[in-house]
Amino acid sequence: MIPWHSCQIESLSKRKEKQKREAYENLFFGNICLLGFDVFEAERKYGCAFQKDMFARSNNKAMEVVLHFLFSRLDQDRANQVFRDIWPILDRDQARLFRKASLEWWSEIHRAADLTTIRASHLQQPGGTKFLSLLYELSSHILLEVTIKDCANASVTFRPPRLVSVKASSSDAAIDLTHLR
Repeated sequence: MIPWHSCQIESLSKRKEKQKREAYENLFFGNICLLGFDVFEAERKYGCAFQKDMFARSNNKAMEVVLHFLFSRLDQDRANQVFRDIWPILDRDQARLFRKASLEWWSEIHRAADLTTIRASHLQQPGGTKFLSLLYELSSHILLEVTIKDCANASVTFRPPRLVSVKASSSDAAIDLTHLR
């Protein structure tokens, strides 16, 4: 028999994880909208739902579309060259090559901007809180780069906000989200 308090702790842990995932969903979705991602056009063009919770579970099609959009916003000429023979993705081989090219570019950004390390497995199963946290970091970095590029004053210093804690709506317990930078 499982002790009563053990079930209560597990329930609180699941609630905190869900709130953490929802925070990342909101932040990431806000970033791509600020970057100009047209949800309705993408849904029409790719036949896939693009909503805040699109990465609650693994979602390869959404990952491909979102990464292509983000890399294109960062550097359109380079994206055209890197994804020249693999976009739009029509088969498994192109999907594999797209993930490989995306991982290489993302890793390059990671090293230059001191982002969290991305692994190939994150792109093979693109969903969940960890993947959302990585997308949030990448989209924040790209939003920063695009903002600087678009600003007349390139010396503007901008860092994405740090989300320290979120109060649970049904209790006074705080959720530690210090992983967000």
